[in-house]
Amino acid sequence: MEHPWILVLLVFAALPLVCAMCRRVHVRLPDAQRLAKPTLRTGLLWTLPALETLTIALLVVVAAGPQTGSRAACDLRNARDIIIALDTSESMGAMDADMRGRSRLGAAMLLTADFIGRRKGDRIGLVAFGGRAITQCPLTFDRGLALWLLGQMEPNMLGRRTALGEAIALGAERLRERGGALVVISDGRNTAGEIAPLDASRTAQAWNVRIYTIAVGSGGVAPAPVQLPSGRTVTREKSYPLDEATLRQAAEVTGGRSFRATDADALKRVFGKIDTLEPRPTDELRRLPTGQAAISLALFGAALSAALLLVSSVFLRTAPGLR
Repeated sequence: MEHPWILVLLVFAALPLVCAMCRRVHVRLPDAQRLAKPTLRTGLLWTLPALETLTIALLVVVAAGPQTGSRAACDLRNARDIIIALDTSESMGAMDADMRGRSRLGAAMLLTADFIGRRKGDRIGLVAFGGRAITQCPLTFDRGLALWLLGQMEPNMLGRRTALGEAIALGAERLRERGGALVVISDGRNTAGEIAPLDASRTAQAWNVRIYTIAVGSGGVAPAPVQLPSGRTVTREKSYPLDEATLRQAAEVTGGRSFRATDADALKRVFGKIDTLEPRPTDELRRLPTGQAAISLALFGAALSAALLLVSSVFLRTAPGLR
């Protein structure tokens, strides 16, 4: 029932029967009528108040909003809010020897997709950042949407540089209302934007946002695609140093943790640790009604009302007070 408290009104459904009984007690029939032999018509007079009672009861039940089933639904009050901020700068296109033939961004996206797929009942959001930060996916229960938007990320989509501070600030802003966890995956230092990573982390801490940072890559020389001024892309060996100190401080300010993922296996273990570190208030799901039974009952009530009008005006028509 959508509004079960309305069922209290069912006590009024019995009024037609009660009134009919009271009339029979107080009305004095003439001697001729009292001595007359009962007929089928007079024997069915009780059906009129019975039909009225049933019709009123059906109207009350319809108003209460009956349902035929229910389904499990995510309860916003019990959901975890998690935003994953992925670095898409030029260095994330580097292909370290231990990344199993994938770029740093490719390996991070693959394991992020697996992480999102396990987030049943949680709200997931995505932030992409390079030379600037954008909301790639707002907080949502729709894991399919989050996975699709994750698949649209690619290196250099937001420029070659790394606005780490802006990414932390944007992720924290998206979690400001209820707090939550911000997972930042990057391999470089802050080289763009006007917001310092530590300043953004202090703001996140004030908003009850925990930051978990993952430094991806070996930190040494690795082959990476480089776009030439002519527009042609070539692969060259380049050195992309890690700034683990900044990432560690950004996490510790908020009470979170910092991790180092030098290869695909380490990155997978890090996501497993974040699963256990980020607690959930409860695993219970809210039950929501699905099927609407009110329409069927309303049609049945309309049919009863029509039958009541027809019978009372034709076959069981009586003088006032004789029912």
